[in-house]
Amino acid sequence: MDVVPVENKRLQNLTKRQALTRGLTFRSGKDAVRQVATEKYSSLQEEGKEILISYVRAEAAHHAVTLKEQLSALGFSVYLDVDEIKTGVDWQDALNYAVSNCEVLVPLVTPHYGETRWTNREVKLADVLGKSVIPVSFVKRWPPRCLAIQFATTQFVMWKTENEIKEAKEKGERSSEDFRHWDKKYVIAVAREIGEMVRNDGEKPKPKRDPSKRGSMLRSYPAFLPDMVDGPVEVMEPRVGKPLIVIGLHPEQKLFGRSLKFLLENEGYEVWLSIEEVEANSQGDFPMKMARSVSADYRGQMHPLLKFTPSCTSVPEDFQSKADQAGVVVFVLSEAFANSKTSKGQVFYCEHRKHVIPIKYEEFDMPGWMNMLIGRKRYENSRTDGYKELVISRIRRALDPTARASEHNEMNEVKMAYSTRFLKQTIDAYSDLLKCVYVFGGVSISSKRTLDICRSLGQMLADVGDITLATGGLFGAADVVAESFSEACKSRHCEADIWHVVPERDDQDYTRKARQHADRTFQVVPYGRTVFSGDSMEERESIVARVFEIAVLIEGEADLSHECVEFLWNDHLVIPIKSTGGAAGGSFGIPHKIFEVPAGVAELDWNVLKDDNANAEDVATAVVKIIQSLQETLHLENNEPVGAIPRLRSRST
Repeated sequence: MDVVPVENKRLQNLTKRQALTRGLTFRSGKDAVRQVATEKYSSLQEEGKEILISYVRAEAAHHAVTLKEQLSALGFSVYLDVDEIKTGVDWQDALNYAVSNCEVLVPLVTPHYGETRWTNREVKLADVLGKSVIPVSFVKRWPPRCLAIQFATTQFVMWKTENEIKEAKEKGERSSEDFRHWDKKYVIAVAREIGEMVRNDGEKPKPKRDPSKRGSMLRSYPAFLPDMVDGPVEVMEPRVGKPLIVIGLHPEQKLFGRSLKFLLENEGYEVWLSIEEVEANSQGDFPMKMARSVSADYRGQMHPLLKFTPSCTSVPEDFQSKADQAGVVVFVLSEAFANSKTSKGQVFYCEHRKHVIPIKYEEFDMPGWMNMLIGRKRYENSRTDGYKELVISRIRRALDPTARASEHNEMNEVKMAYSTRFLKQTIDAYSDLLKCVYVFGGVSISSKRTLDICRSLGQMLADVGDITLATGGLFGAADVVAESFSEACKSRHCEADIWHVVPERDDQDYTRKARQHADRTFQVVPYGRTVFSGDSMEERESIVARVFEIAVLIEGEADLSHECVEFLWNDHLVIPIKSTGGAAGGSFGIPHKIFEVPAGVAELDWNVLKDDNANAEDVATAVVKIIQSLQETLHLENNEPVGAIPRLRSRST
């Protein structure tokens, strides 16, 4: 039993100036943790690449490699994170620099593009910097869900044209519509199409960009660009006239929105309600002029020169144009708002761009995406006395150029980033983090079959020989797997490499779920290594989701929804043993994405996880095979030949 202490002194000794460093629009609080030395970026200060490929690695890692290969063959310099970012270089800084210095961003828009932390930031930063954007669409409907506003008028390239899909079907190709299978001939066609567009775009005279006049910049209050971007650090275009407040809400809260509008107008603000855009459309779709696929008309032909970044000039009153001008965006949160695709698109557009003030209109269960983007912000409760005064006060503060961000908020961001980095370094000092599998699940095992699966899984993971096991230190499924793993290793006379990541304390009573003292602090787990990380269970969940790339979910209660969402937001993978039920079976609002077969995994193995008739040994065997397939996909060495599946390091720090 080993205890690994949490090193808080360095964090506590941060100077006030560091702690209060204003977070850039596309930076996290971790930027205040480190001292940014000029020599640190020596490996980044190379000539910018012409093209940067952005992708969800769980869906399009191999596609990104093959597309880079074809674009490189056409003579373009292409930035792909796994090939460019060297060990020890800060991932976020490297991506900031890459986006800032590329000419064209090529997002591979698979079903969940934009719904992970890094793809969300990359495409927004490119938009803010006025980069040309040429999306490759792998989705059946355009624009994609969470980027519906930003991509509404963006011309895009299809991964396959309708004619190509039709011809493939006629030839009997089973994977003709499965985006996970992208044959080389289609990659070549798309690469040529992109290359043609990039060359045409390059022939245009490029006037020097004025950052203060970019369409998506924050205009009514300061916005910031990364340190490595040439030009002014602060970008702001003062709005002529009254400050604009945008209120995003569902039509069901129309009366509430209008009363709020009246209140704020009396305070001297101009106010625009999002329902003014959608009232005429009963379906709730965005009333925008949708872009067409250039592939449908121009595959293999010369393209006219197109501007690829979104434009709202054809729809002067839409949400995007108003949000761009707003100093503050107020979202009225309700169950109807949470279930609206239009509202979801609005929140995704404003996250990281705008100062957002959420108002909770009613009590409801926030879906995972809302928890990630809004849930951690302090919201005002519309049913609480005095909430109007609090909203007005927060708006005044947000629009006051002399106001500074809360030290508490800044320190929270700093703390999360530091805790993530510290946990990674701590585990890496003893084990191989890239071979680590995190197990979580129900604290009360509901059936003998689940108990047998947990025991079999622990034994079979021990048989692999080079697996590191991690848990959250809770009772139940994860504890049984870890104990079985430990016993199997002992019987083989080898050391069990087990980590338990527990919070320092939590104000709630977890004595039925974990080893917790009466003072709410947590105990050391009596086997393996224990590391304390986070000051609450929720903080601990956020940290482990950033650190561990592969997780196994067994049974589980409603409180596991947050942890699952955190893993998906960090573009990490969850293996749900669906037949065990509970959260792993899809209950409690667990995101559907975790049940989709990941790239590189055999569908036959994946199907065993949901087979109620499969015995414990078969399920455990399938889980081990899936883990090995994912590790092979995610962690092959960087020196693999072009075209091989790349090693993809975690992008969570």
